[in-house]
Order: sequence, then structure tokens, then C-alpha cells
Amino acid sequence: MSIDCIMNRRSVRTFTADPVSDEDIRTLLSAGMAAPSAKNMRPWEFIVVRDPERRSDLAALCPYWKPAASAPVVIVVCGNTTSGDPTVLNYYVQDCSCASENILCAAAGINLGGVWLGVYGEEDRMLNVANLLHLPDGVYAVSLLAIGHPEHFAEPHHAYDEDSVHQETY
Repeated sequence: MSIDCIMNRRSVRTFTADPVSDEDIRTLLSAGMAAPSAKNMRPWEFIVVRDPERRSDLAALCPYWKPAASAPVVIVVCGNTTSGDPTVLNYYVQDCSCASENILCAAAGINLGGVWLGVYGEEDRMLNVANLLHLPDGVYAVSLLAIGHPEHFAEPHHAYDEDSVHQETY
């Protein structure tokens, strides 16, 4: 993959019915597991949801999660905080966020599309996902990633904004 998969990545919310292959899912998960992690704790765990009924159940939990119902696969990125190391408690959200972005960039790199559906930070969303997917204590959903073959490819947008860049100090 090159920087193109980052620069051309767009949020994709509509998908064809074509399935995502096991090989592609393994590639995406490998990319997620290659993310940086504090003290290399790697607190992430991934739930691959292909069952249409379960994807629909996920989509029904939040009005913004409709893509979960139409995507052939949803990858739920979870943080496992049960190691007892305080580093995990302090950094699992960042680590899982890095893994989530790696997955989305990898999807763009292999001509798939995806969208990040936010879970972490919304107590009701976290609880509802935990209940639906039977997450054990100490394992928290951070994101849902709806992945599939895009119904259409959006033009890349270039978001560089010089006004957001500061040198040395604010």
C-alpha cells in the first residue's frame, strides 16, 4: 500500500451485496493489529459480524449506524482492559482507534470501502453493543467499522488546511 490509500480513503455508507472474502478480512485485521500500541500492550479484540440479522440489530441501536445493516461485514473493534496493567486502562481507546483507522485505510488500499461508526464515549451505545454481542466484563466496544464493496467510489477530497498548522507553539 502507498499513501494513496490514506489520501483516497473516504467514508463509504452504501455497499453492493458482494461478500467480503475471508482473505480480505484477514488482511484488514492484520492491518488493524499492526497499529501502534502503548507499551505494545495490543489491547484490541475484533468481532467480525457477517450475519445479516445481527448486523441489522447493530444498526438499530443508533440512528447513525444504518450502514451496518447494508455492509456485508461489520468489524467491531473492542478494547480488552483485563490485563491489570494501568497502561491499558489509560490508552486502550487510542490504541483501538489506531487499529480502526488502519483497517479503514487498508480497506481503501484493497478497493473496499468502510465507515467508522462511533461507539466509545456514548454510554448507552457501549452498553447496548456489549449486551448484543455478549462482551465480557472489562471488554469495551470502541468502534463499529462497516466494510464492503462500495456502491460507488467518491472522489478523494484534500483536507489540508494551513490554518490548522502551528509552528513551535500555538
